[in-house]
Amino acid sequence: MQSLSGKVVVVSGASGFLGQEIITALRDAGAVVVAVYRTALLDREGVHAYQCDLMDYDSVENLFATIEKDVGKIGVCIHAAATKGSRKKLYQEDVDAFQ
Repeated sequence: MQSLSGKVVVVSGASGFLGQEIITALRDAGAVVVAVYRTALLDREGVHAYQCDLMDYDSVENLFATIEKDVGKIGVCIHAAATKGSRKKLYQEDVDAFQ
């Protein structure tokens, strides 16, 4: 397995249980962790934290540009975000909306 030491790793869904566990493991492995959350991030110690609604395309574009400017080139991206309730499901979206 390759070392994560010093690699910039972006984790979406960082405020959820799974996201918190992932950022803790990555931080302990020496990665430069970027935690992306929509609501509230519980544990910010040792991570770069950014709030973003991943359903907003412009916000996501701005987020990645900001991360690369503030933290450095992104080496790994882990999508652990989930949503509940009324938001549209991926299969209900128009494919062109993602381009």
